Amino acid sequence: MPIDELIETYSTEYKQVLEKFPILKKLSTQPDGHMYAVGRVQGYFPFTYLFIREDWLDKLELDAPRTTEELLRIAIAFAKQDPDGNGVDDTQGINMSGFAPDVINSMFQNTNWVLEDGEIVRDWERAQAALQFKKALFDADAIDRDYLTDKNGRKAEQDFLKGKIGLYAFAGNAKEIYDAYARLRSNVPEAVIAPIALPASPFGQFSAQFNPPFQLSGVINAKANDPASVIRYIDFMSKEATEATFKYGLEGVHYRMDNGVPVTIDKDKYDKEVSWLGDFRTIGPQYHTTEFEKYKQDLDLNKPFDREVDDLLNEALGLYISPERPYAGFTLDRYMPALPNEIEFIDSNAERAILDIWNRAILGGEAYSAEQAVQDARKAWEDGDGAQVEQWYRDWYKENKDKWVFTEDLYDVRIRSEFGK
Repeated sequence: MPIDELIETYSTEYKQVLEKFPILKKLSTQPDGHMYAVGRVQGYFPFTYLFIREDWLDKLELDAPRTTEELLRIAIAFAKQDPDGNGVDDTQGINMSGFAPDVINSMFQNTNWVLEDGEIVRDWERAQAALQFKKALFDADAIDRDYLTDKNGRKAEQDFLKGKIGLYAFAGNAKEIYDAYARLRSNVPEAVIAPIALPASPFGQFSAQFNPPFQLSGVINAKANDPASVIRYIDFMSKEATEATFKYGLEGVHYRMDNGVPVTIDKDKYDKEVSWLGDFRTIGPQYHTTEFEKYKQDLDLNKPFDREVDDLLNEALGLYISPERPYAGFTLDRYMPALPNEIEFIDSNAERAILDIWNRAILGGEAYSAEQAVQDARKAWEDGDGAQVEQWYRDWYKENKDKWVFTEDLYDVRIRSEFGK
């Protein structure tokens, strides 16, 4: 059901959230001008990372890559120059399964749709550059040549944890980073990793997907018997005190205050009784202490490894949430407009055909050039009625360019400054 009047009449807490963060209201509002969804404000923290083995850089006397050309050379060096010193040809430059394709595409701003001359257009130039880069990695034998069989990226993950990958594209939360690094260090005690900014390509320097700072998370059933009570529940969940309780637990039971910062008393007790309450933190302001910051607060900085991870996470935050290196797409994936069913059908069918072409080109060596692959992909797009999808995006942007949330909005200093208040 539309919730505009309900919020106006019955809400105080959630209404204040919408007033403070108009982006959330934008995302909640449908083309008919009414809000139908409620959401949460999570703040800014990374989700996708590119890690590099610093100890391998030191061993080979190399500097961290700043451009895609340098990245290619370093990936080849990691694969060919025995950086782990075991005398066996068993290392890889970079993973090509898992989240690596997204990271590489982000370097080249290859997100299919780009804003050009006041329109959203289907791009092919960036696609060709990204494809050429992937082909170069494969041709140089710098990646796992069977990467296409690694459907969920688990083999690449295991290779990284065994110390066999020099550059690793990763997506996950702070705890998953800690656990993965701890396992790597257990397997390879001398391993040292660090996040790096995605190297610059001829199209600029960008970042990969980060955690959506504003997220829609619920609706009110049109048949609800007492929608006013639902609003009151939403208000209760939007209180800062509720947020703090579900995040930290009870003072004196799960945490103590130390110089104004809640500190977990017993991590096992916290894990059993509080940590899983994330499912309750789906409405209202969740940014006073982000999930990212909460995890950092629980690190024991008296332990060298915890201090190292804390430094790593702080560095990643500065690298991946920066207007100097914005997200490559015109908006985050979570904010992409929902295609009508008939347009979605056309788009998904054409994209499957194009993905097959990209894969055949990567594996095809000199016999199948990136230029030829792009020609074949464009034909597949045209034959699959891709023009209808392009027209839909043009019309959508014309109607919504002043109503929607675009990448540049997420870096607006006025919006980001609200998280410090």
